[in-house]
Amino acid sequence: MNLGQKEVKKLLANALRNAEKDRLRQTAEELHQARQIAKKTGNEPLAKQVQNQANQIFGKFRYTTKTQSNRLEPLKTNGFILDIGGGGEGIIGKLNGTQVIAIDTSEEESQETRNEALKVVLDATDSKFLPQVFQRLHSFLLFHVYS
Repeated sequence: MNLGQKEVKKLLANALRNAEKDRLRQTAEELHQARQIAKKTGNEPLAKQVQNQANQIFGKFRYTTKTQSNRLEPLKTNGFILDIGGGGEGIIGKLNGTQVIAIDTSEEESQETRNEALKVVLDATDSKFLPQVFQRLHSFLLFHVYS
């Protein structure tokens, strides 16, 4: 068993213990870390094990709702848009392209994003941007990171 596999096993054990104590935030963080390590090692069975444990732990908290859809259109502005947490799917960057400066604390998330936005690895709480640079500010699903 290599170092990555050992670390994933340790994180999975910790996640299970934290889930049993209703420490769901820590559980989610450990599962996320385990997933990232398994992904980096390219070990598909290990990644599948992480996903299965996540499904098992969070399955009891899963709720379903009727599917909804929204049509997204580019934000109307002549200036730049600051997209805080702009890694991952990078929706605003896909909609507005080169008008977007997307910041994210995760270099990996920023690299995975496929759009024309300028991507900057930066913690929003330590931004050096002057407010007047941007006409719009956007953030999506990032407040759990800073709570």
